[in-house]
Amino acid sequence: MASTLHMCNWERMDVMSFNALIYWAFFLLYAIRSLYPLLLQPNTIRKSTVLASMGFLTASAGLHAIWCTLRACAFDDFWENLINRFALLCLFTGFSLYLETWAIFLYATWPSGVASEAACGGSIASRRKYIKLGLRGVNTVFWIVVLSLSIVFFYGVKESNCDFCYDAGIILMSMASSILAILFLIFGFSMYSQLYRLIVDDFEDPGARLTIVKLRTAMKKVLIVGSITAANFCVKAVFFLRHPVTHTYSERGTYPWYSCCY
Repeated sequence: MASTLHMCNWERMDVMSFNALIYWAFFLLYAIRSLYPLLLQPNTIRKSTVLASMGFLTASAGLHAIWCTLRACAFDDFWENLINRFALLCLFTGFSLYLETWAIFLYATWPSGVASEAACGGSIASRRKYIKLGLRGVNTVFWIVVLSLSIVFFYGVKESNCDFCYDAGIILMSMASSILAILFLIFGFSMYSQLYRLIVDDFEDPGARLTIVKLRTAMKKVLIVGSITAANFCVKAVFFLRHPVTHTYSERGTYPWYSCCY
C-alpha cells in the first residue's frame, strides 16, 4: 500500500491525476442527481429509461474515476484496461438510452407518427417497443464485441498474435462515438423543430402561455444538450483513432482533459 501511494504522484498533478479528480467530482454529482428523485421525489419517477440512463452514466463516471486513478498510479494491466472498457461502454449505453427517449418523443409527436397511430389503432405502442428492443440489442452486441476483443488481446496475444484486437476495439468505439454525435445533432435539431411547431400551434391560445414558456425552456435545453454532447463525442471519436492511425500514445495521457468532461 505504501509503495502504491508513493507511485501516486499527486503533487505533479499530471493529466491523468487531473482527469481523476474531475471524474470523482462528476461521479459525486451524478450520484446525487440520481439519488435525489429516488429519495425525495419518488412520485415523480415515471420513466425507467431515464433512470437507467442516469444509472449507467453514474457508473461510467465512477469507473472512469477509478481508471484515471489507476493510470495516475502507473498501473497498466488487464484489469485496468477492463475497467476502462466498462466505463466507456456504460457511457455509450447511458447516452444511447437518453437518445432513446428523444426518438420515442419524436415518433409520438411528429405528424407522420400521429397519423400512423390514428390509422393503425394502437400499434404505436408496439412500434415504440421495437425501437427500445432494437437500441438495446445493438448495445448488447456492442458490449459483447468490445469486451471480447479486449480479453482476446490481453490473454491471446502471445498465442494468436492478436495485436489488431486492441485497435479493432478502439475503432469500434470511435465509430460508436461518431454515430452518437451525428444522432444527437439530428435528433436535437429535430426536437427543436418539433417543439417550435408546438409553440406555433398554441401561440394564439391565451390559456397556453405557461405551456409556451415551458416549451421554450425545453427548446433551449435540447439545443444545448444536443450540441455539447455531439461535440464531446466528436472529440472522443478523433482521439480514439490516435493509436490505430499513428501506432503511438499521447505523451500526456490517453485523452485530453476536455474530452473527459461530459
